[in-house]
Amino acid sequence: MPTLSPARLCAARTLMEVQEGRHAEYGLTEWAPASPEDRGLARHLVLGVLRRRGQLDAVVRSHARKRVGRESRMALHIGLFELHFSRTPAHAAVDQAVQLTKVLGRGQQAGFVNAVLRRAQGQRLPDVPNHAPWIVERWRSRYPDADAWLARLDTEAPLAIATKDDVCPFPEARPAEAGGKVVPRSWHLDRAGRVEALPGYDDGSWWIMDPAAAMACDLLDVQPGERVLDACAAPGGKTMRMAAAGAVVTACDKSSGRLTRLEENLERTNLDAATKKQDWSKRGWEGEPFGAVLLDAPCTSLGTTRRHPEVRWNRKETDPFAMAVLQDKVVEGVLTALAPGGRLVYAVCSPEPEEGPERVQAALERHPDLTLETEICTAPPQGDEDAFYAALLRRS
Repeated sequence: MPTLSPARLCAARTLMEVQEGRHAEYGLTEWAPASPEDRGLARHLVLGVLRRRGQLDAVVRSHARKRVGRESRMALHIGLFELHFSRTPAHAAVDQAVQLTKVLGRGQQAGFVNAVLRRAQGQRLPDVPNHAPWIVERWRSRYPDADAWLARLDTEAPLAIATKDDVCPFPEARPAEAGGKVVPRSWHLDRAGRVEALPGYDDGSWWIMDPAAAMACDLLDVQPGERVLDACAAPGGKTMRMAAAGAVVTACDKSSGRLTRLEENLERTNLDAATKKQDWSKRGWEGEPFGAVLLDAPCTSLGTTRRHPEVRWNRKETDPFAMAVLQDKVVEGVLTALAPGGRLVYAVCSPEPEEGPERVQAALERHPDLTLETEICTAPPQGDEDAFYAALLRRS
């Protein structure tokens, strides 16, 4: 009897938790196998299945005459993904999916899983979208080239990093672009491997950061020695980028755990910033105001579905509207920290108008002392960047 790979068990448990609304990273950490090779395979399977879930579900539906249990569905998704998108031999992919079905307590459906996978060998996957239908409908109504964007989101994203200076430790890296423009000190690696094992990680010469996020951060144009507030800072990419530019940064977040992660990243990169726990939706700033404020506001994160494919399945159609209510509260709290004459960048990693331009317009209507100077939007992306919106506002 074949032995079940711990990578596939980790992948199945993670995928089941994602269906309950959990982030994939949490499950991949909690259920992580012992060996680096198995951890890498588990990640490959989880992210791959989530990127192709629409097609994989269509195959399962075409073969199922009755309801398929959650555990058996996860085994089928993993087996189908391996048959179509991995170098795993077909017989091994089928055997492992059958073993996974049994280990997950659905041994009575092992024959069904085996039959579906054997019939699916050599068959093309159906051409259906791999996003929730409401997202597909929204984007198709807004963007003429939405289908090309959706297809690109089904592929693995390159690793995006930011460096302290213009020197990149990877000769094979290419300068990263956002909105059709090269972003300074931002790079893409097409084949990275395990992040922690890459050159320069331990000495903190670089960190993970999407070029669209870096472009939004650069819109604030911080100066050496300038006091800057990073209002929703964790895990710290923008804080580190501004600190590396010489700014004196105060980094806030409402989560103690996320602040701890930010502090660990600062220590690894040998960069300095003050940290403070702050929930802007509940209270304003009580200290000296800042001339420069960056607000990467909480949002649906729908612009990150290539790197975080669980988002495309876990968000509801009402979420952009619900986030807008929270975003208005956060903006009001953050504005208490903005000095007269100061500038504020409002950014979201979402292409939805309810979360981006409509929130900026609402802030302008509530605060006549604010003026909109610049807007950027990377939706739909022209390259490998996330879909971001950012606006530079100035207080008179």
